[in-house]
Amino acid sequence: MSERVNKLPIGQLVIEKDNIPVGQMGLGITDHEGIEIGYIDLLYLIPDYRGKGLGKVLIRYADKFFRAMNISEYHLRVSSNNKIAINLYSLSGMVKIKEE
Repeated sequence: MSERVNKLPIGQLVIEKDNIPVGQMGLGITDHEGIEIGYIDLLYLIPDYRGKGLGKVLIRYADKFFRAMNISEYHLRVSSNNKIAINLYSLSGMVKIKEE
């Protein structure tokens, strides 16, 4: 994690409830097919905090973060088995671009 923090400190978040970490998000900027894009390399909430709206808050944060960095497109990877995360991303307006 320290390597990611050194690259883009404002893109690394730890989500806390009552000073206890309950999640984490990592945002970066990378080259994709010759275009500079944003990339969510980590979005995690402990199970007790899923389904409570925090995921939507994090996606909105990512949207604002990348817009502030003049990045108009961002990607992430998600396991095809992770139906809950896929639903969150779909409801947030994300679209699947390919399957690996």
